[in-house]
Amino acid sequence: TSTVSASVLASSSLSEYTKVGLQPSTSFPGELTAVSPTHKSLLTCGPAGNTTSSSPSTCLSTCSNFPSCTSWTFIPSLPQNCQLNCGSTLPILASSSKSTFGNNLGRDPSLSTSGLLSPSWKYAYIDRSKSSTTSKPGKFPYATLVHSPTSLRIFVDVSVVELYVDGDVISSRVYPDDEHSEYVIVEGEGVKVELNV
Repeated sequence: TSTVSASVLASSSLSEYTKVGLQPSTSFPGELTAVSPTHKSLLTCGPAGNTTSSSPSTCLSTCSNFPSCTSWTFIPSLPQNCQLNCGSTLPILASSSKSTFGNNLGRDPSLSTSGLLSPSWKYAYIDRSKSSTTSKPGKFPYATLVHSPTSLRIFVDVSVVELYVDGDVISSRVYPDDEHSEYVIVEGEGVKVELNV
């Protein structure tokens, strides 16, 4: 399925819950926060896609002349400071304030959440925005990109929520206010659910 989610540590009134799951890579609200290390190589242009450039403009020129390069990132602190991407119109390290980036398709990367060219990419996420009814710190969502996920496992232990997608994991603490926030709601078509308490 393309979208599956579970609301865990939910109160009976649904005034608080933590939502975890998978979504298409173009629909997650927020910036690209991480690409699974297991899958990052699928976005780069291979070993030849990591080069050394003297400036952002030469990195852009390298991307323009590289077959199938769609975006680039110039990171001055790295030895191979020009990273060429062939699987994403949004540079992988676009959120880094120390990098310069752009794409080679004449479109604004900010118009797409992830810029990914393949529908096989999904966001695995823990959304903590409604994890408590009061404004407690640490309610921003965690998300990572994974390629062609086949399984999703969720573990909840008091205030810790862990999401396992194939070999990757996202872990977070949540602080529900309602001591009876113990319900689980699963959404998605064609989803096999196994619940262990």
